[in-house]
Amino acid sequence: MELTKKLTAMVLCGIMAASSVVSVTASADSVTTDISSEIINTVSEVAPVGLISELHTVFNIPRYKQTGNECWLECVRSVANYKLGTNYSNSDIRSIMTVSPAITTGSDGGISPSKTVRLLNRIFAKNKSKLRATLVERTLSYDEVKGYISNDNPIIMYALNNSAGTAHDVVISGYATCWQDYGTYHKGDYTGLVLMNPQEGSEEYFYDSNTSDSSFSFTNSKNYTYTWNHTIVIS
Repeated sequence: MELTKKLTAMVLCGIMAASSVVSVTASADSVTTDISSEIINTVSEVAPVGLISELHTVFNIPRYKQTGNECWLECVRSVANYKLGTNYSNSDIRSIMTVSPAITTGSDGGISPSKTVRLLNRIFAKNKSKLRATLVERTLSYDEVKGYISNDNPIIMYALNNSAGTAHDVVISGYATCWQDYGTYHKGDYTGLVLMNPQEGSEEYFYDSNTSDSSFSFTNSKNYTYTWNHTIVIS
């Protein structure tokens, strides 16, 4: 599944609020609405008009902007503070990392997905939480993403830019289903993810025009493309 176009989630939600029926539960915020052709053209270059039939996000996840190569740190902060109701700062996270056995960064300031899992579980244990982070060495299917988000569990995506040989972490904080029964388009033809990207310090919506679930990629504002490789899930 290739995520090919983005629109800031805050703008998208603001548009929806004007004409939507909103159902709020204890775990998340669901929105169903029609969107005008003028608006949907900013999301899709493929079709002239559109329908977002479902947008589901975890509620008000913290958005942090990284410095250096510390995308992993901001993703950990975002997920931990959201799930635990804490207010960990960057220095708080680094302090937790120094507890023996220390969790160390590489020469470039990054850490591996397995170390990110160890760090999250150390934070959960410190707070006497039953939450558990687990490394999944693959992408998730769209249905799997929906399951985690619908249960109020954001996901950390570990993605690779193969041409540059770099990696990047983002938080999957929501999903959307587009093009439901409109002309030749049918439910599920277009799906998408909402990502909290520490490079931007914001949430953005990426639609997807390939429902094969074989790969997921997104392009940031600097036109760098990252392909989903591993996943950190919370349960």
